[in-house]
Amino acid sequence: MTRIFLTSCHFSSILASIITHKISKPGDKNYLLIDNFRKKESMIAWINSTKDVGNWVSVIDGSIRVDDTINLQPSLRKKITRNLKHLPVISTVYNVLLAKYQQKYTSEKTQEFKRLFEQHNLTECDELFLLTQTNLNEPLQKLFPKATVNYYEHGIGDYLYFEKNNFEGTFYGLFGNEFKKYLDKKGSKNNNPIFGDFTANDLETAFGFYAPIMEKQLSSFKNKKAIFFLMDSLETCNMPDNFWTDYLRVGLSHIENREEYILILKPHQNQSQNVIDITKTYLEESNFNYVLLDDPLLVSTAAEIIFMYLKEEIKFVISTYSSTVFYLSKFYPEKCQFILLYDFVGSYMQRAPKQYINHFTEIKPLIEGVFMSSSIKRMH
Repeated sequence: MTRIFLTSCHFSSILASIITHKISKPGDKNYLLIDNFRKKESMIAWINSTKDVGNWVSVIDGSIRVDDTINLQPSLRKKITRNLKHLPVISTVYNVLLAKYQQKYTSEKTQEFKRLFEQHNLTECDELFLLTQTNLNEPLQKLFPKATVNYYEHGIGDYLYFEKNNFEGTFYGLFGNEFKKYLDKKGSKNNNPIFGDFTANDLETAFGFYAPIMEKQLSSFKNKKAIFFLMDSLETCNMPDNFWTDYLRVGLSHIENREEYILILKPHQNQSQNVIDITKTYLEESNFNYVLLDDPLLVSTAAEIIFMYLKEEIKFVISTYSSTVFYLSKFYPEKCQFILLYDFVGSYMQRAPKQYINHFTEIKPLIEGVFMSSSIKRMH
């Protein structure tokens, strides 16, 4: 059995590794394929590091490599397009042009990845493990038309996309069992198989591989009480600058005696330098005892790995509605208190492109019906 897992980040690569251990038999061959978007060098390094975790035959890099100093936020042109493409008349023209572009793109990528696979002696594939939102799904299915197609999550948004688009194939998700119950309760016509038999031990085994690396980076935080603050990826929503300081202020206001804790801030892998600078300035002026994990190695790593290493020290995790806060609260509900600021975000979304406003609104029933747990405090 030969499988290809498409990946976009460190976390999805780790989850893919966990899946291989659950389904592989002796003699199976598993390949990890990095998608074709821009990827920072540190992210590529982390993805490659999962070779031993997942026993990959090969990690195939289809990405566009960029330096760690490059800003991965959308360009001005991209921002304008996102805001205009939903307008009447413009949307019709946009969709026609997009269809033509997609056709050309699929043809080009099919040939490009055929050559890339040949370099790795990969000419046949029995199973594809794809992501719900990537332009590579169609080229891969054209290259391997007989392969069984599966999907696996790399964030909570995938549950929404899988439900809305009714993808054909098994969906592997950390909340798979809860998701299945949610769909059944709704009377959903989505009858695709869903796999959700994951445990905390699965994560411990995979993330434990990184303990020596975290020891070098984070050992100074051992035996200290900490707040783990996730900066989150919301810059595509055109948030005003004051959102980032308000997010900090409001999030920390829910913790009593916060001066007793060290504040550990984890930027998102695509966080801009502008947001990092705004955050630093606010923290300096507020005299917080804090550490901003802005080293490229720590920015690109999965936040779950940092938590795993410091799970005895971290007493609070603060997030808007990052996937991480739901993953950790599911598998480590007793370790700390999780503060969710999903409702707080809404009043700052006025300038967001329609697609992100829709996503923000549509993910709410899933948050309430699938991801929430008693260890999460939902605050405004």
